[in-house]
Amino acid sequence: DGTVIAKSGAQGLFVFGMRQQGIAVALKLADGGEASQPGIICSVLEKLHVGADLSERINQHFSADLYNDAGQLIGHRESSLRLKFH
Repeated sequence: DGTVIAKSGAQGLFVFGMRQQGIAVALKLADGGEASQPGIICSVLEKLHVGADLSERINQHFSADLYNDAGQLIGHRESSLRLKFH
């Protein structure tokens, strides 16, 4: 909707900015993966007390549930993060 600017990069790097709130966030995942980015982004938004509607939209499109090839639920991703402010 034009209020969020986002860019992913190599090796688990993801940056997003929210124009109306005047914030920008850079994430670097140590394992270099991207699968857990949506959950972490939602956790960041929650901790910053912004973007509840954006977080809801992200959760609608990216499930935290993990399924095996047989379609059986085998796990769930949860975010455990610390924020560093610069």
